[in-house]
Amino acid sequence: MSAKIYTQLTQKERYTLELLIQEGYSQKDMSLRLGRHRSTIYREIKRNKISVNS
Repeated sequence: MSAKIYTQLTQKERYTLELLIQEGYSQKDMSLRLGRHRSTIYREIKRNKISVNS
């Protein structure tokens, strides 16, 4: 059984995520664009309180 390695989002990915939110992308589409699992995107938005409505 191999151990999973988790990496944090880079500053560039966070900036891109913020732009995608502002452009109205869904969390699923954001995850596809960033190449990250959608739960990672969900947690990042929740953790950093990036406003989806801003």
